[in-house]
Amino acid sequence: MPPLKVIKRDGRVVDFERNRIIEAIWKAFKATGLEDRVLAEKLGDEVVNLLDEKFGLGYTPHVEQIQDAVEETLVKHGLYEVAKAYILYRRKRSEIREFKRMLGVVDDMKLTVNAITILKSRYLIRDEKGEVCETPKQMLIRVARYIGLIDAFYWSDVYDKNGRQLIRQVGDFQYKPSIGLSDYELKMMKRLYNRLGGEGKMKVEFEKLLSIIEERWNDLYENVIDVFFQVMANRYFLPNSPTLMNANAPLGQLSACFVLPVEDSME
Repeated sequence: MPPLKVIKRDGRVVDFERNRIIEAIWKAFKATGLEDRVLAEKLGDEVVNLLDEKFGLGYTPHVEQIQDAVEETLVKHGLYEVAKAYILYRRKRSEIREFKRMLGVVDDMKLTVNAITILKSRYLIRDEKGEVCETPKQMLIRVARYIGLIDAFYWSDVYDKNGRQLIRQVGDFQYKPSIGLSDYELKMMKRLYNRLGGEGKMKVEFEKLLSIIEERWNDLYENVIDVFFQVMANRYFLPNSPTLMNANAPLGQLSACFVLPVEDSME
């Protein structure tokens, strides 16, 4: 019986996935010109059986122990070139992890070293000491929340596109949503509310808008915020640099270009 869980290098305990072992073996096969998917799957099953024999039911192996079992299985079958390719792959991945660690960035999205270097130098939030204090995934969540919240301002029971409502502005309010809005999110929402409210396009007071967002938070997060996060995480689309740098951050400036009118002084 295969293990139920696996201990990752960062200490996290995740579900055991047999297919990950098979894919690792398959990559080593292809690196040496061996195109035998059936054999790769058979060896993957042997690795699972070896883990069961070594550690028994209820034991949670470390990812390194699983990789050692893969090497042992490949050598057992005389697949020395494949084993060599697998060992070299492990060594390369280890070097990459060490380099990322030296950069001081926790890579929770399996990005390239070049991508991590750029993110650190330009986009990731830093603390008061100048140290990076967010991961690439946290950066994308920060951006997705900031942009996704804007969607709520255009719900049909909140927004009047014809601008026939009373002029509304944000006043003093005591309401504090339980959904954990950041100070930067609230400031952005106040600015947007004042702009749309000043155009007569807000049907409800700001405090009421917050309560509506709280009621529909799960739907907003699942259908808007998380969708935008997935689009960015899969690199189907990435917003401009100011958005990645400043969304949900002190500056809050998302525009990359500004057009300033210059009066014609020629007569």
